[in-house]
Amino acid sequence: MHFFQHHIGDYAKDTSHLTWDEDMAYTRLLRAYYAKEAPIPEAETYRLARASTRGQRGAVDAVLKEFFNLGPDGWHNKRADEEIVVSREKSERARDSANKLWQSKRSNANAMPTLSEGNAPNNQEPITNNQEPLENLTLATAREAKPAVPPCPHLEIIDLYHKHFPMGQRVKAKLWDGKRSQHLQARWREDTEYQSLDWWDKHLAYCATSRFLTGQVPSRHPGEAPFRVSLDFLVQRGNFVKCLEEHFHRELKDGPRKVAL
Repeated sequence: MHFFQHHIGDYAKDTSHLTWDEDMAYTRLLRAYYAKEAPIPEAETYRLARASTRGQRGAVDAVLKEFFNLGPDGWHNKRADEEIVVSREKSERARDSANKLWQSKRSNANAMPTLSEGNAPNNQEPITNNQEPLENLTLATAREAKPAVPPCPHLEIIDLYHKHFPMGQRVKAKLWDGKRSQHLQARWREDTEYQSLDWWDKHLAYCATSRFLTGQVPSRHPGEAPFRVSLDFLVQRGNFVKCLEEHFHRELKDGPRKVAL
């Protein structure tokens, strides 16, 4: 990302208790997070924060413990993950709009010009009133070539999540709105393969074979509870891709229990 929103009021409220070193460590870690659009690798926390002294490294450790969660692929910041997903979806929509505009211009450029009465040749038969305009034919053909995406069955997918993740955070259907529902709808629309409840049943069943996602991996910090998954977490684009690519199964010594998709 070349830009990320910095909400001054929210940041000041959440960080007013930090020391100067801790505030600097947090700022530098966030900049690295947004620049790479990826979690902070566990082995590179001090380097990315440019912490060279013992006090500075202690500040990095304190910030990570308070504002980040350690996953198999590094230190995650919930707010940053959400902002990155929103940024990617905006980029995708902008790219789709640009492609549609380009295709529209090409279609108009390739369309046959309508001959007016003044420039039509003598042997040209007049266009009758019942002849369908070329523009209407083009639009109709485009609609037939690209079938409409079926609506996303949010409630049914929530039920499937509860079925496979009884230990996860519960979803209240009436509160499933805003960015939460937008992320799920975006995943549903990404591929025709995903537009099936059977696919989601098998996908969530596969995700539930991960010890990390099911809370079976102890926290590395004494007294801290293990990670507890939520449907919000699973449908955010970055985490969704990691589920498909088996990132959350790497802690299994004997390999993941495969579920055919």
